[in-house]
Amino acid sequence: MKKKKKSLLWQIDHSALARPSFLFGTMHVRDEQAFRFLDTVHYYLDQCDALATEYKVDEQPSPELATAMLLPDHQHIVHYLRPKQYQKLKAILQKAFGLNIDRYGHFKPLMIINIISEKLLQKDRPQALDLHLWQYAGDIGKTQLGIETLNEQLRILQSIPLEQQFQQLRSLGQNVRKFRRATLKNAAVYQFNDPQRIYRLVRNSSHGLRKLLLFRRNHIMAERIEKLIREQPTFCAVGAGHLSGKEGLIRLLKQRGFQLRPLPMTGLPAAKRHSGDPA
Repeated sequence: MKKKKKSLLWQIDHSALARPSFLFGTMHVRDEQAFRFLDTVHYYLDQCDALATEYKVDEQPSPELATAMLLPDHQHIVHYLRPKQYQKLKAILQKAFGLNIDRYGHFKPLMIINIISEKLLQKDRPQALDLHLWQYAGDIGKTQLGIETLNEQLRILQSIPLEQQFQQLRSLGQNVRKFRRATLKNAAVYQFNDPQRIYRLVRNSSHGLRKLLLFRRNHIMAERIEKLIREQPTFCAVGAGHLSGKEGLIRLLKQRGFQLRPLPMTGLPAAKRHSGDPA
């Protein structure tokens, strides 16, 4: 069996492209481990005319979606749980994560889970990796683009049944140790520069939402990435879980006629010169 090539950074070529574009699997974390390849990433981003992230970081939601992260009709999570259930969950989240559910109870369960996840992770950097790349691109004068829109992502959140979201939150409360271990593992595995390994973790933790959160979006993003890179050399930065798999972006872009090859994330003399280190 042919060994899969490991890299979070891929060069995209095509006979119709004057210059290559790049596909990079990023992560929304501030852990220093996620920034260990930053010089290499900067080097290839510098060679492009544009940065494309999943959506434009400075984009505002449309008025009808501005409250998509909140429970409907100004409700609170207390309205969805029995009093004893609520008090038990409140005590668990306060003890395990220092999170006062009263304060965040107007948010949908998936948003609360995201808040808890961020509380668990290291905060070595002032910005998450994907936000850093957005700011860096703006600072050096690159065009900043979105592959999807914020409204599209909010509509996905809206389409996930609340009961399914509450089931995930209850499951978290019932097995805090398992959730903590999985969250930290997801962040730690990024340093191994292995998109297949990350994809498996994301797939296994998607709780039956794979088609909605991964596969369907990957097909849409592949189509839009093709359009973007045909217009100008573009550095495409998306969540690392979108790269691998049978319906991952690497395979989908190859099916569209592009050649993709993995790039080494370390040991590039040019990247070292770029960062000011001796070549």
